Amino acid sequence: MPLIPCMPPGNMMMPGMIYNHMMPNIMPQQQMDLQMHMMPGMVMPNMMDQSMMMNQSMPNQIFSLGLLLPPIPGTSVPSRRERPKGCRTVVVGGLPNGVTTDVVTEIFKRFGEIYVNSPRNGIFHVRFVSSDVMEQAFFLTGYRFKLHEQLDNEATTIFIDYAMNREDEAEYEKDLEHTPFRVEQFTPTALTAIIDKIKSEDEFSTSAPTLAVWLERGECNKKNANIFYSLIQVSNNQLRRLFNEKMQLDEEFQNLKTSLKDRFARIVMQFEQVAKILTAAKHQRVSDHLTKQQRRNVEMWLKMTEEVENIKEEFKTVFEDEDGGTNSGKPMVSQEKYDKLKTENENLSYELEGYKNEAFLAKDEAERKFEKFKAHFIAQQAMQNQKLYPPLPNYKPDTMHEVSKPLPPPPTPDDKKVNTSSPSVPPTDAKLISILTAFLMVHPLGATLDYLVSYVRSMTHNVTQSTVLQILQKYTDVFECKTSGIGATIEHRWSFITFDIMKKDR
Repeated sequence: MPLIPCMPPGNMMMPGMIYNHMMPNIMPQQQMDLQMHMMPGMVMPNMMDQSMMMNQSMPNQIFSLGLLLPPIPGTSVPSRRERPKGCRTVVVGGLPNGVTTDVVTEIFKRFGEIYVNSPRNGIFHVRFVSSDVMEQAFFLTGYRFKLHEQLDNEATTIFIDYAMNREDEAEYEKDLEHTPFRVEQFTPTALTAIIDKIKSEDEFSTSAPTLAVWLERGECNKKNANIFYSLIQVSNNQLRRLFNEKMQLDEEFQNLKTSLKDRFARIVMQFEQVAKILTAAKHQRVSDHLTKQQRRNVEMWLKMTEEVENIKEEFKTVFEDEDGGTNSGKPMVSQEKYDKLKTENENLSYELEGYKNEAFLAKDEAERKFEKFKAHFIAQQAMQNQKLYPPLPNYKPDTMHEVSKPLPPPPTPDDKKVNTSSPSVPPTDAKLISILTAFLMVHPLGATLDYLVSYVRSMTHNVTQSTVLQILQKYTDVFECKTSGIGATIEHRWSFITFDIMKKDR
């Protein structure tokens, strides 16, 4: 069964075709209007109304699932949107439920090769391979589609409009990039005609590429050198205009930016004023006079003003950060965040100190094990050497030649006295010394003053940093301060040295 009766299937709606034998009741002027309507890209003021009149005389178009009825006389057709650049896709709506992609393909395939996307909420997107035949599809705008089992009054009106398609836009931009600029053929007449175009501000952008190509091709010779030089000079004169336009744009941009900044600042200020009013409304002296519902409303409104801080941060990010380093030296975060980061940094420093001390203890233990193994190995070697090389016999010298040692002097009464006088240590100092000693015993590499103070305060809360420092500096035979680093990296570490002093005394 042919899709459209009384009409050659292959010639349906072809551009330039005369429908005199199909529509004898149409006047010649209407025939001309129809032909112009079918020309791709042609837009006339009353084109849609005229096509509606012509559609009324067209026969019904029968398809496998239903048929298309001509528009109802006197009905208006919605206006189309502006055609996007490179558009080859139309959106089709108004079809009844149950219409599939195959039916839409059957309706529009007579206009050319197409691709139909899956429907969304009864809306189909039909993409044509050629943009020239896409305009012919708008001929079906206003037609009514009904299923075979439906009545004529149950038919739904079809509407067709341009659709936004990223693929169409991408292909259009790609074609523009690959399409070479058409340069006018060089002739003496064209060279003379381009002078006025180069001088014109409106036509300079279109004629400048032509002049550049002529110069690159070497069209300049002794005969026309003066003309080319004048063209180059005129082109250079355009720089002054371009600089002036740029300065004007910069000035307009700065004025616009200042205006937006002032308006934004006023908005932020009014936000703060509203927040201040709502905060004051929550005071007890005010809220006591409000009802329960009114207090709830005030609390809800106050929560909405919490966005003020984000708006202020946005204001600083958009405007103040772009003002040539005006915020240099200022903190980029709030004081609360800064204090939180500082506390976290201190905790991480303490953890790092603990890890260092643990690593040192592990190293010290490994060294002790190595020394023990070394001593055991040396003793084992000595025993083996004793077996291989027995000792020489003992030589006993003659008693006549022995040298008698002098006897020790008799004890005196003063030797029985025990020196009990010693400098007394206050109990508080002794307590701090014991705590610091116990802490430094497990920290052989020493510890900083802040680290020591934090440990002492965990055991005795009323101790100050100056007290701990005074104890460390007072008892120099117990504690010692070692300084390392230069400049900003200088560091003072206290260590326990009593055992070291005892070793030296031996």
